[in-house]
Amino acid sequence: MKKIAVLGAEGSFSSIAAKKYINKKNEDKYRVLFYKSLNQIAESVGKECDFAVIPLENSMDGYVHIVLDILTRLKLHICSEIVLPVEYSLVGNCEKLEEMKKIYVQFKTKEQCTKFLEKTNIKLFTTESNSESFEMVNYGIDGDGAVLPNYLIEGSNSFKLKIDNIADGEKNETRFIVISGKKEENKKNQKKYKSLILVED
Repeated sequence: MKKIAVLGAEGSFSSIAAKKYINKKNEDKYRVLFYKSLNQIAESVGKECDFAVIPLENSMDGYVHIVLDILTRLKLHICSEIVLPVEYSLVGNCEKLEEMKKIYVQFKTKEQCTKFLEKTNIKLFTTESNSESFEMVNYGIDGDGAVLPNYLIEGSNSFKLKIDNIADGEKNETRFIVISGKKEENKKNQKKYKSLILVED
């Protein structure tokens, strides 16, 4: 059984991208393993895992710079991509925004919701994944809040406060890449190719 490294926990945006990739491959011989950071994920490829699904680029915020660093530092190969739409909401354990004391937000999510967050003037705590933000507010105290993608809170009524559509723009997509330690993986069943060129000083 092949193993795929993913950021966060079950239900994370990366895990949804991984499931979409597995469905596209039309195979069930995959096992998803979760890691706390992108560096841990990259280091696992070719060791504990055969593949990894990592976010490369957001349509509003640009490239994930740590991923560009990983691709230049390690001998990894891009073998596929997945594009997912994303919308964000602010949820909280309080009745009003004025009662919120802190907001948990994933580092890239933060950059996509800058205008809204700056207006709130509430103290921000940066997390490694949206799943971590969800856990912090879900098991938090009164006054805790989090910026979360809508797929994580869809159908949930557990939060007292919910403010929808807080991203800086309307059409927001994140492009994920599937990476492997084996170059030949990106030649299987593909007729078209994309190239990512990184120029170093």
